[in-house]
Amino acid sequence: MKMMAAVKTVKGDYEIREVEKPDPEPDEVVIRIRSSGICGSDLRSWKVAREELAGKIVGHEFSGDVVDVGQNLANVEVGDRVGVEPLVGCGNCYWCRIGQYHICPELSHLREVFTGFAEYSKGPSLKFYKLPPTVSYDEAALLDCLAVGVHAVHRTKVRIGNTVAVLGDGPIGLAATAVAAATGAKVYCIGHHSFRLDVAKKMGATQTINSQQEDLFQVVELTGGTGVDVVIETVGRNTPTIEQGLRLVRRGGVVAIVGSFASAQLVDVSSIRREEKDLIGVSSYAYWDNVPEFSVALGLLGERRIDVKPLITHKFPLERINEAFEAAADRGKSKAIKVLVTP
Repeated sequence: MKMMAAVKTVKGDYEIREVEKPDPEPDEVVIRIRSSGICGSDLRSWKVAREELAGKIVGHEFSGDVVDVGQNLANVEVGDRVGVEPLVGCGNCYWCRIGQYHICPELSHLREVFTGFAEYSKGPSLKFYKLPPTVSYDEAALLDCLAVGVHAVHRTKVRIGNTVAVLGDGPIGLAATAVAAATGAKVYCIGHHSFRLDVAKKMGATQTINSQQEDLFQVVELTGGTGVDVVIETVGRNTPTIEQGLRLVRRGGVVAIVGSFASAQLVDVSSIRREEKDLIGVSSYAYWDNVPEFSVALGLLGERRIDVKPLITHKFPLERINEAFEAAADRGKSKAIKVLVTP
């Protein structure tokens, strides 16, 4: 049986082609995709000539309906509405065995195992989560982003009464803002897109700061001069946000690095030692206290403790996927936050 899919070209954009529809292995599920999100990692290869991606179907943030199951399944059945966790470890290494598959050396998230920009996709059954009636397909396509926010809050141990500065107003920064606010913390979201900072307020930010128009270090004064308890850095690239985070956080506080940096960063190690500041890494998500963080994110949506609908700004059908990527890439003009593709 055939299906339509967006296939990577040698130029880095997409071509709609007819390809084979996947069939499940004994432990796999096949779904009809209903909504698929464009991730920052997808954008990094947009219109970039990478021979290893040519001819591939990519995309890993999606949801849909179960249409076929393998022989060995019990957790989902045909007809279920599902969200998909796109992280797959090798299953055999030390980190996979202790539930930390997100740091598995063979992690498959970045190797385009999941094929979200197509009519159908398949994967290991345990990565498919039933959606409650309160969660739409579009909202479920944002679960990957939200789960990263959950993991950042877990790693930094944010709790009621804390002050948190989130550096970055992209989808991950806004997701971290929402999760931190849901704990009862006071959250300052710092970015430079006015339209996104307006959404940050809807996501629970106590206050927003436009770093192109205001002094972002006023946050220190807003905390009485001590600095915030936690900084969650979500920008990466070649920005000075680690150094900024270390200036924003209080003595004994925590700076979490979520953003992906393109080059080595200079850090004042002396101040970290002298002021006992913790600088920690945050990569994706996995289990926390034996509970899947993807499931925690789904619970936050299902219980309506977090509303991600303000993040969804654009939707395109599959045949217009190149337009979707143009909107996501030129966010200053399009005012895009999260762009969805609907096969």
